[in-house]
Amino acid sequence: MRLSDILALDRREMEEALRRVLREELPKILPEALLRAQRPFVDARELAERLGVSVRTIRSWQYSGRIPYVRAGRRVLFDVAAVEAALREGEVAAKWTTE
Repeated sequence: MRLSDILALDRREMEEALRRVLREELPKILPEALLRAQRPFVDARELAERLGVSVRTIRSWQYSGRIPYVRAGRRVLFDVAAVEAALREGEVAAKWTTE
């Protein structure tokens, strides 16, 4: 629908068009939007930026099982909170010696 078509609608037609969009289009995008809002999944590039490491390091951690990930079709996504928790679990306390 072009802008000129939308502007030509009367109130009743506009309300019906809005109802149709809400009924047909909103259910298509809402689950994905809610998922993103509830659990911030990011791709390897964004995760690397957030953690200050290279994408190659992220992929290495992924393949070795050091960090959790999910597949969404062909995409590999990372739950930032779960990755941070996994990395914290793997931390080793530094040993300081004075000689």
